[in-house]
Amino acid sequence: MEKHGISGLQFHRYRLLAAIAVITLLVPSVCFGAVSLRNLKIVPEKSSCFVGDTCNFILEIPEYQPSRIDATVQSTPDGVALMASSKDSYEENGVKGTRIVFTFKFSKKGTYKIPSLATRVDWISINIPFQSITVYDDPRTLLPEISVKLPKTIYAHEPFTATISMRFFAEILEVYSDLDENMIITRSEDTAELPFVQKEFTENFETVALYDLTPIETGSLTVPAFHVLAKTYAGGQVLLTSDAQTVKVLAAKKQSVSGSENGYYASVLDGSEEEGDFGEGSGAFSEDNLSSMKKSAEEEASSPDEIATDIKESRKVGKAFLIVAIILFVLCAAGLVMCFIKHIKLFAKITAASCAFFLVLSVVLIIVTAGVKGVASRNAAVYSIPEQNSSSVSIVIAGEVMQIKAVRSGWYSVKLVNGSEGWIKADDCIYCGNQH
Repeated sequence: MEKHGISGLQFHRYRLLAAIAVITLLVPSVCFGAVSLRNLKIVPEKSSCFVGDTCNFILEIPEYQPSRIDATVQSTPDGVALMASSKDSYEENGVKGTRIVFTFKFSKKGTYKIPSLATRVDWISINIPFQSITVYDDPRTLLPEISVKLPKTIYAHEPFTATISMRFFAEILEVYSDLDENMIITRSEDTAELPFVQKEFTENFETVALYDLTPIETGSLTVPAFHVLAKTYAGGQVLLTSDAQTVKVLAAKKQSVSGSENGYYASVLDGSEEEGDFGEGSGAFSEDNLSSMKKSAEEEASSPDEIATDIKESRKVGKAFLIVAIILFVLCAAGLVMCFIKHIKLFAKITAASCAFFLVLSVVLIIVTAGVKGVASRNAAVYSIPEQNSSSVSIVIAGEVMQIKAVRSGWYSVKLVNGSEGWIKADDCIYCGNQH
């Protein structure tokens, strides 16, 4: 009897140990499964949707087969209708699971948050949330819109940026602007390579182009119209034109401005630092200086070609003198060093004195040659501009040779001696003639 009682007690102990082992193995797996399921979300295929169109929401549950899952949409907000649902198995990167797709249709625009999905996986019950989605009006019923933003304060002869923005477009094909005789377009830049395709619909304006404009005169001025050729979501093309905007242009401030790649700057051709009076039309200097320059130029030459030839010849001679002076400087410096390295004798002292004399002479020649910059100096208002094709002519201003590339409303598109290009007022020219 005792043996039978001991055997029964041991049997119950074994059953208890087996139950503990099973619970120990199952509880972590169940807890891990519940935690992994609670991290799931139902995401839309696209972040936005349009009124009248259907939108799919996708739920993927890895490691579980469709037969182990039961999901039910509890309710939908006003304006949202559940059109269909499907449940299939999938395999991705060696992992098998279940993919559930819900198809909704929205009758009005807005941001929607669908109530959580009541889901049962085996014996685990959870509520899986839907991600929110923004629904817009059908863009096929919307026409593209254009917006042009201008700065609050605008000064004459100083560039300001016009920002062209668009919305409700499927594609931007072309952006251009009207020309205005009272304003120079100094830079145009498309913010994206054209044609520009809208990847995702948005109600916000997107910048499509930037224009740097430079007003010539002060007072009330109408900004040139901007045109954008765009393709609509309906498949058609439309040419949009911005509304005319009248701005008040203030007088430019008197200041000395250094060179820059784009926009307005004062260029002193002889390298001197002078503060120019940036008056109407250009950064011109005083009338007395201009008259004296014209008079002296008229006395010296009768044609721009002669002046240009003289200047070119003088520059060649100046370069030759500069090269000779540099060579003389190097030789004298080397001779002077050699004299001090050897024993100082009378002959060496005489040679050293000669080297020192010619060394000083070469330095003086270099300074004088490099310091000569032409027959006169002036300030010129210069604007960076896009390339333009036009007949070329030569122009001499204050003894400097320039090249005219285009003419517009009394202004010349010129190429400076340093290679820079810009606009300058025609009244500041001394001579003009055909470029050979």
